[in-house]
This record gives sequence, C-alpha cells and structure tokens, in this order.
Amino acid sequence: MQPARMVPGEAALLLEGGRRLLVASDLHIGLEGPSAPAGVRVRGAGARLPRLAARLGADAVVLLGDTKSSVSGISRAEWDQVPAFLGDLARVCEVVIVPGNHDAGIERLAPGGVTVTAAAGLEEDGTLMTHGHALPPPSFAGADRIVMGHAHPSYSGGGSVMDGQRVWVSVIADRGSIFPGRTGDVEVVMVPAFGGHMGGAPGVQRRGAPRSPIARRMEVRRARIVALDGSVIGDESDLGSVL
Repeated sequence: MQPARMVPGEAALLLEGGRRLLVASDLHIGLEGPSAPAGVRVRGAGARLPRLAARLGADAVVLLGDTKSSVSGISRAEWDQVPAFLGDLARVCEVVIVPGNHDAGIERLAPGGVTVTAAAGLEEDGTLMTHGHALPPPSFAGADRIVMGHAHPSYSGGGSVMDGQRVWVSVIADRGSIFPGRTGDVEVVMVPAFGGHMGGAPGVQRRGAPRSPIARRMEVRRARIVALDGSVIGDESDLGSVL
C-alpha cells in the first residue's frame, strides 16, 4: 500500500506509490450563486487545484465524485464551468473522475484526456478510491485502504474554534463490516470537500446517521480526526461530531 499524506492546508490527499496521485473530492462546480450555502467558493477551489497539482508534481489528479453540483441533468453553469476546469487541470497532468451521486452526465462535460471510471471506484496499489455514496462491491474486498468523499466531514462543536471547519477522518475499521465474510482491518480515509465548506455550519449540531453507507456500516476500531493544518483534534469518541 502506497504512502499517503494530507496536503497541509488543503483538502487534498497525495498518494505516493508507483505514481503521484493527488486526490480531491466534492468540488460541486456550478453551485455558486444566490442558492449556494454560505462559505462555498467553488470557482476559487477550481482555480487552485491545477496550481496545486503542478506544485506537487502530480502524475494524475483523481476527483472522487461530485465534481459538478446538480444531481440530475446538467445546469447552464455546469456546461460553462466544468469543461473549462477539467481542461485547465488536464493541461497539468492526467485527470481521472470517479463519479459521485451529483455527477449525472459528467462524461459529456469531460474533454479529451480526462478519464471517467465506473462509479464503483478505482483501485491502485492497494488503495480503493471511491465517492462513498454506495458500498463498494466485493471485487474490492482486498483493498487495504478506502479513500472516499461524500461524507463532507466538518467539526460540529458549539464554542470550539473548530466549529464548522472541514476536517479529515481516518479510521481503522473491521473489514468484515464493509465486506461481509472478510477478516482483518481496513483503513478508511474520508476526504473533506475541496469546494469550500460543504459539511455543516457553525453552531449547527449534526443529527441522524452519517450520509455515507460506508460510514454507517463500518465497525470502528480506532480513529483520528485531523484539521486541515495537520493538528489531531479528536479520536473515535468524537466521530459523532464530524459525521
């Protein structure tokens, strides 16, 4: 399994195996406007990612779903913005899109040089990269690590300076809870939304079950919650505050 490191100050993960893969998720391009949640700055995030890929010398960028915003169809803003963003990124390195639940028709927006995989995900060097809106199929049960988006992890804790801030969640889980019949452990890394604050708002407490079926099913052995600056701010006892 290739080494993985969180890029300091960014909601992006760098996988350094046979290739340097820069992984980001949930840009939600096309969401900006009067209806966008407070704090969402999609265009800024879209402009920043190609620069980040160039600075880190990435061989490829893997977008873990919800690159666009609308669940069904393609909005006018997405027709304008998504191909331009993907074209800018493809001029820097290879681009791979793992579709999410907001990516209907994304292949129609992808210019040449951009690969759209099956929605189930992509495995490389023991790491499964998937959006996280569905359970992975048994064919990926041998993966040692699952890197996923969709969860939009952010800290919800009244009175904390971290309240409303995006965070990383890294979990060691029982493999059989995600892949029935399999034994051992699997690492699950939940990538915060690259496209601005998409998980919660300051002062708003999380209610109900986690949005991802992977997060709902996994039996947690231990966990770390990490701020974008790399500070460890919690463990498995705090998962209810971020998922």
